[in-house]
Amino acid sequence: MENESRMKLEAEFKATITKLKEFTEHSQKMEAQIVELKEKLSVAYEAIRKSEAEVEPASTMFKDFVECLEEVKIDVVEHLLSFMYLGTRIFK
Repeated sequence: MENESRMKLEAEFKATITKLKEFTEHSQKMEAQIVELKEKLSVAYEAIRKSEAEVEPASTMFKDFVECLEEVKIDVVEHLLSFMYLGTRIFK
């Protein structure tokens, strides 16, 4: 019985490690998107400041940027919760 519990816990741990790797890859992609959006926002801001562009394109880019940040935040919270749960099971 104890061996089964240990095997199940090890399987959960391995699955969590896999999720962490996937999360890391996803975060790196999101980071690249965030950098790209920040650059676009900077360009849009300068254009607006110089009155060469309308406000709408910049607000759309800002909205995309915020959505990316929200997605990253949600992913971080979900993964932290799964690690905390696993930690409570391991260190009972």
